[in-house]
Amino acid sequence: MTKKLVVLEETVINGMLRNPSITREFAFLKTAAAKAAPPGKRRSCCGARKNRQNITDYGVIKSAIASLPNDRKNLLKRMLGTEQVRLYFTNAANQNVKMTF
Repeated sequence: MTKKLVVLEETVINGMLRNPSITREFAFLKTAAAKAAPPGKRRSCCGARKNRQNITDYGVIKSAIASLPNDRKNLLKRMLGTEQVRLYFTNAANQNVKMTF
């Protein structure tokens, strides 16, 4: 059963990063998945800096997905099992963008 619409929020992106078939298909997700992997039991004393870095990574991932060619966007929709994908991100010109494909 396919969903009508999937909004690419942080939780959906985290699921994509944990899915080996998706990260294998999209190289930019493979590198993001390696960065997002838990570092082990050691904790950073500066959690705020780490959280800011994660927000930046989500923006980069969303921008990369937005710039994919149409055939790759269609592949992503099939892999997510949806008819449409929507994402919200800030582009290079610092404009808020809502994109549905």
